[in-house]
Amino acid sequence: MNKVNELEKMTKEELLKYDKLIDSTISMLLTESESNSRTKSNQARMRLDTWDRKRSELDDFLYNKG
Repeated sequence: MNKVNELEKMTKEELLKYDKLIDSTISMLLTESESNSRTKSNQARMRLDTWDRKRSELDDFLYNKG
């Protein structure tokens, strides 16, 4: 299913929760990416790309909606 379609089905409250989830996850991953553990930091960097994409999709959706 298209990500925009999924976002369109969300209520305003769900979009706010999703926004907070994205922000907190990105913050956690940025912290982990600076870890002394090479494995942990590499995994965090890989996951960060996915969450950055989610942030961009949500921002684009909200911009186009508003």
